[in-house]
Amino acid sequence: MIQTTGYATIVGHKGTVEVDTYTCAHCNSARYLKSTDSKVVCDPGGVCRNCMAQICSQCLAKECLAFEKKLDLYERRQNLFKAMGLEL
Repeated sequence: MIQTTGYATIVGHKGTVEVDTYTCAHCNSARYLKSTDSKVVCDPGGVCRNCMAQICSQCLAKECLAFEKKLDLYERRQNLFKAMGLEL
């Protein structure tokens, strides 16, 4: 079961909406889990069976690659480019 890790209050011209949120462990996006308003689109997501972390529905179909691992790979790539004299 997905557990909430955050809470959002959306204030608009039609009133205030309270929403429980969670953060996807693979893409690091904040997603709405439960809302007091039926018009708010919620993403129940799921659990990655490889790393046992909460993930969004878009990451369910992708391979397991945690967000921190993505950042490490990006930093290594940047260091490689600097070593080759190619700075982007």
